[in-house]
Amino acid sequence: RTSRYNYVEYDNVAKERELYDLDEDPTELTNIYKSASPALISSLSSRLDALKVCAGADTSATSCRTAEDDQ
Repeated sequence: RTSRYNYVEYDNVAKERELYDLDEDPTELTNIYKSASPALISSLSSRLDALKVCAGADTSATSCRTAEDDQ
């Protein structure tokens, strides 16, 4: 989640994804994943992967702080 977007990856067989633009859709009713730019999806997915690595780790590490920064 950033200040503008909420991005979700489900760890299921279908590998479902959701993306919401919180500025345009604060109640998260319209999933824009399929219409979003590949660059945005790549950026958010990379940040999520970085945060997964930080789970349970030393969150004072520079890489963890960078992953949490908003875009």
